[in-house]
Amino acid sequence: MELTILEKVLWPAVYAAQWGLLAHLWRTGLWRRYRNFTAYLLGLTAQDSVLLWLNPASAPYAYVYVAGIVPIAVLSLLAVGEIYQLALQPYRGIQTLSRWVLSGAMLIAVVVSVATVALDFTNPAEPYPILRAFNAFQRTFSTAIILFLLAVNAYLVYFPVPTNRNTVTHTQAFLFYFAARTAAFLVRNVLGPEVVPAASAALLGVDLLCLGWWIVRLVPQGEAQPRPPNGRWSPAEAEVLLRQLEQLNSKLSGSWWRER
Repeated sequence: MELTILEKVLWPAVYAAQWGLLAHLWRTGLWRRYRNFTAYLLGLTAQDSVLLWLNPASAPYAYVYVAGIVPIAVLSLLAVGEIYQLALQPYRGIQTLSRWVLSGAMLIAVVVSVATVALDFTNPAEPYPILRAFNAFQRTFSTAIILFLLAVNAYLVYFPVPTNRNTVTHTQAFLFYFAARTAAFLVRNVLGPEVVPAASAALLGVDLLCLGWWIVRLVPQGEAQPRPPNGRWSPAEAEVLLRQLEQLNSKLSGSWWRER
């Protein structure tokens, strides 16, 4: 399937933005803090560096695209795990215990995602069943990632934890980024390849917005700048919650969880 004019404009723009974000992370030194995220970006950029020179309707394009699905999925999972570590960085004890909770949460997310996989196979007129199967995997995987990111966002929103602006920005951008991917894959699988041009253009547009947002908002100053105040709690209530978190963290830091 040939690219539309809009796709031909947006894809090179996204590719340039990927390089721009990589250069930004390198220049500012933030790649050291966001190593897994940087590796994920490198994986995407490397794949696009090949795909841009191939005909989207050709077999080599399909081979390169399919070959990159699993490696990029692994890199994205590592990048999301990095977000979790950043969110709980002030509380190492809780972070250690939460590895068990994280495993359970991810398992639940995967079960929920797999339970909805039937939606991807509701179109009986699918001309490319193998491609739909790969897209169903990506959609299911992205759904699991979204559910996990929602949990991390809920934690950051609910608790007045002393995290920085970059962590909040990074988490929210990744949530929006994967939500767009999940929607695009689901629409394509349910409605068929006829919607690919529109879904692809919309996804490229979201990619461009997220990459630009990371470039603008993910800055060295954001590492030292506290996140905006949480209006959910009064100062007194926030102090009580933080004290409870610190007490829990102190107990867990010296418990048997640390040895597991």
